[in-house]
Amino acid sequence: MLGLLLARGTARGAEDAALTCYLQFVCASDQETPPAPDAKAIGPELRQRLSAVFKWKHYWELKRQSVHLQPGGKARVVLNPEREAELAWVSTGTMAVRLYYRGRLSRKSEVPVAKCFSVAGGDASDGRSWFVIIRRDRPPDD
Repeated sequence: MLGLLLARGTARGAEDAALTCYLQFVCASDQETPPAPDAKAIGPELRQRLSAVFKWKHYWELKRQSVHLQPGGKARVVLNPEREAELAWVSTGTMAVRLYYRGRLSRKSEVPVAKCFSVAGGDASDGRSWFVIIRRDRPPDD
């Protein structure tokens, strides 16, 4: 009985712990030239995951940021002058992801906190598209 109570208390403590996610703002195109001077090619594992689903030949990371959330908390990240991302820990097992374009909500989804890996994006134009990747594992520094 005591073991069950201790296990329950440990699990509950893990559910209430702060959450760290990593956000990557990525531009995709068929051009070999980076879209910005400080852009860098994404890592091979992420590139493989994205290219298995999307048509683009090259993926460039424009911004990377870690986001720390407390249970019930939210954080908003400016990706560039036109785009922002908001993460909100809405329940024990769920995080809401909202993307904004020019101040207006453009995408929203809910993802499981424990296995968070979310890809959202859009606005394919000028031979480019953009993605916001939200993940629990820290992206490698390639």
